[in-house]
Amino acid sequence: MGNTQSYRLGKPVPLVVEHNGQKTTIPRNSDYQKTISSIKKNIRSLKAVSDHQVILLTLLKEVDDHVQITPDQWADFLPRLNLIRVKLDSELNASSVFSDNCRQCPTPLPPGEQIILITRMGRTTTYNVNLSTLTVYDLKELIDDKEGDPVGRQLLTFNGRRLMDKKRLADYGIKDGSTIQISSNICAKKPVIYLFPPNPTSNIQVDLSLNQAWSFSEIYPPTTITTLTENDAALGQAITWTIDAQPDGTLRDQSTGRAVSYLFWEAQINPNLPMSPPATRPSSPVEQALSSFDPTSPVLLPSQSALLPFDKVTGYIDDVLLVLGLHTEARTSFITYWLPDLSKHTFIALRFLPQEEYERAAPLNVIPAPDVKTRVFMLFMGIEENQIELWDQAAAMARKDVKVWRDVVGIDITKVHNKSLFRVLEWGGMEV
Repeated sequence: MGNTQSYRLGKPVPLVVEHNGQKTTIPRNSDYQKTISSIKKNIRSLKAVSDHQVILLTLLKEVDDHVQITPDQWADFLPRLNLIRVKLDSELNASSVFSDNCRQCPTPLPPGEQIILITRMGRTTTYNVNLSTLTVYDLKELIDDKEGDPVGRQLLTFNGRRLMDKKRLADYGIKDGSTIQISSNICAKKPVIYLFPPNPTSNIQVDLSLNQAWSFSEIYPPTTITTLTENDAALGQAITWTIDAQPDGTLRDQSTGRAVSYLFWEAQINPNLPMSPPATRPSSPVEQALSSFDPTSPVLLPSQSALLPFDKVTGYIDDVLLVLGLHTEARTSFITYWLPDLSKHTFIALRFLPQEEYERAAPLNVIPAPDVKTRVFMLFMGIEENQIELWDQAAAMARKDVKVWRDVVGIDITKVHNKSLFRVLEWGGMEV
């Protein structure tokens, strides 16, 4: 880790920067402040750290120790540097990297602003940040670096309010010492609704409501979202499309005048206020209580699911969708839409919800009433290989005839295929 002459003939050798075991290269710059900026740009975990907290160190053979490089010495040291180590001021004060005979320990600097994050399991973590410049997305990246929690799976809330990626923390009134809650960013992805009347039909009204567990995030064709109050079904939001439909499934949205193949919506769960963490984490999925579908905490149990390796899961899903009555385009769209998420896992557990469970979470009402309404909604999750033995029932389910899912979902396949009937079909899914 020693440093030798770094400039050779031609272009200067890049400078190697090390922080918490991570190494990266940055261009050499004799300007100390620009070097700090470059380091923060290339090391994500430092992006939100105040500049004054970043300490640069180098190993000096003359004293056999790491010493701090001060701003006024930076330009003089730079030609002899190959590698520098980055520490934060807060780390230095408690770090054993500096021995008692450290030749130039930094003077204490004022601490940065601190926020407290509560994880899904109730553990608290403190982050030093710059509230005036840090965006919510920047914070998610820091959480990803520190907790291993992917950015796309994080839902951050402050005082029960969801934090949007492009906003700065200060925009939400978050101050030094504030507490932010991390939840799962669970969402229903691409539920789409097809309508197949036996004859051309005008002025079909499609009403879709959501219970208070979730809210619409995407809609197409666009339409007004209304909030329902004082209803016995504890519903939250609702939307309505008015369309004209052809027997081949072509729809014309009356509001926009656009022709579409289906009606599209997505929803995200509504953040809850922080709750106390469970006293113990279940040791196996069997220990969890059975319950109807709750979008805020969807459950997959071995007794209700099928378990397959990734190389067999797409064929299995296609077979299930076929016996549930989905046409070729619907089956292909379903699989290709979910394929990138499925491919992240070696083993996948999946379940198709009974229609009555799904209907309670997202009631669908069509006027005039269809003769048959088929709603197919799949839950799935990746299963670690060392957990496979806990999913024996699900593995056995995967070996059964896929027609078993007709009874689970509640499908009258004769009506589904009868083109003389007014048929409505919806498919969607959610990764648990």
